[in-house]
Amino acid sequence: FFGGTEFILFAKWFKLLKAKLVVHYHNDVVGVGIVKSVAWLDEKLFLKSLFRSADAVIALSEYHLQHSRRLSQYYEIIKNKLHILPNGVDVARFKPFHHRPELGPLFPEGIVGSRKEKQKETELSSSSFVDPPCREAGDPNNENKEQKDLNSFGVSFGFLGSLPRLTSGKAGGSPVVPRTVRGLTGQAPAGMTVVGFVGALDQAHYFKGVDDLIKGFALAREKDTRLYLLIVGGGDLQQNLEKRAQETLPQGSYTFSGVVPNEKVPQYLNMMSFLVLPSYEVESFGIVMIEALAMGKPVLASDLESLKEVVKDKLIGLTFRGKDVKDLADKILEMCRDESRLAP
Repeated sequence: FFGGTEFILFAKWFKLLKAKLVVHYHNDVVGVGIVKSVAWLDEKLFLKSLFRSADAVIALSEYHLQHSRRLSQYYEIIKNKLHILPNGVDVARFKPFHHRPELGPLFPEGIVGSRKEKQKETELSSSSFVDPPCREAGDPNNENKEQKDLNSFGVSFGFLGSLPRLTSGKAGGSPVVPRTVRGLTGQAPAGMTVVGFVGALDQAHYFKGVDDLIKGFALAREKDTRLYLLIVGGGDLQQNLEKRAQETLPQGSYTFSGVVPNEKVPQYLNMMSFLVLPSYEVESFGIVMIEALAMGKPVLASDLESLKEVVKDKLIGLTFRGKDVKDLADKILEMCRDESRLAP
């Protein structure tokens, strides 16, 4: 990340680098503490020379070009070799699912948001990791071995379009949402709408606005108790955000997945009714939005211009005023009131 620029410049200056040098500029580095200091030093010593030496410079969007402090600062240097190339998405991985994603060990009585419960987890055998079959909505058949394994835990399938439901026979039919990687299951109300977030929960990504999402979700849930919050990702801010959720939200109304392997992200996205990206600064594109859209999941995003370039308001999602938790709550409820906006 840092530390390679000087070697590339050295190789370029002394003609040791035969290939063309293309700088794909993703975002201004902000960060806090030491990361902020290193980013400042890197910019002062090397960035201008890197842009001068580049054969081509790629920005992610017109907004990115206009509002990135560093790209705009050095525009005169790069303008004749600048190209706009938006992020893409792997549609072989991120595509609509019409079946239940892989499930981890199921604990129908589990409670989300509790570190003590995590410590009490019982390891199940690998045979408990099952991949349920593709089934049409409402199909009562297909009682194969995987389904019987689930039934042994008191869990049966239910579907509402591509938004899956799990119902626990041991809990009087109360639906539950699985934590597929960590093996925890939390109870959620029937007919739930899963409001989701995917992203890093660390200091380097402080601008993601997850704290605002928790506050806005809490306001929305006061008016609609069918809402369920799924936060996917981990980092050094996760513990504080979990504490915020414990203080703000009813127990059993949310899940923090922790760090999720990249190959599992589509399965988590598939659990969501829609994705929320509440970033309030810095975002140059927001690739998770097009990953969700590729899976047929609408998006609720803040009104950063870079995000509005992707989410056309009231066309493939909605936008809300960044840092305005009341407006965020109102837009969550608007997404829920208009069922045509939810994932089918």
